[in-house]
Amino acid sequence: MDNVASLLIKHDLYEQVETAVYGELKAHADEVMQALREWPVGTAKRVGAYGCVMLSRVKSRRMLRMSSLAMSSDQYDNTLLHEVAHIIAWLVFDARGHGYYWRRMAALIGVDLYMEHDPKFMESIAAHRVKKTKLVALCPSCDKKWHRMRSFSKRKTWWCPSCKTRLHTF
Repeated sequence: MDNVASLLIKHDLYEQVETAVYGELKAHADEVMQALREWPVGTAKRVGAYGCVMLSRVKSRRMLRMSSLAMSSDQYDNTLLHEVAHIIAWLVFDARGHGYYWRRMAALIGVDLYMEHDPKFMESIAAHRVKKTKLVALCPSCDKKWHRMRSFSKRKTWWCPSCKTRLHTF
């Protein structure tokens, strides 16, 4: 199984991260670089996510997941750096999310915070979702159909916004 460090090497980003970490985070640099060598990499399960990282004190639960859907190399590199910034912020400051410490680490390692979504990736998400959707509701009055990846909750009553009729859910 790949690890974060080998993925950074594969995309010519390792030296960029290593230089930033050893330059700014001297006290934690060895710990961070060791964690990146041990942190496993997998494929993102959630459609629509460029990447995600699982943070855990239990090493067997840690994982960085990158999307398998098509995206440009710049978007992939930026996403990888984005997720690495999460790992570093968590290891050094015990910070989660996109707060102050994450933004600080992201700026340190060179994440482009204003990169636009890759159109190729968005198209592949749309195509993937069309394959996965199922009919979940039908309006008995106007015959409008709702297709979704998840079913509507059975505990709620759903109404057609067009004709205000109660929907038949599946």
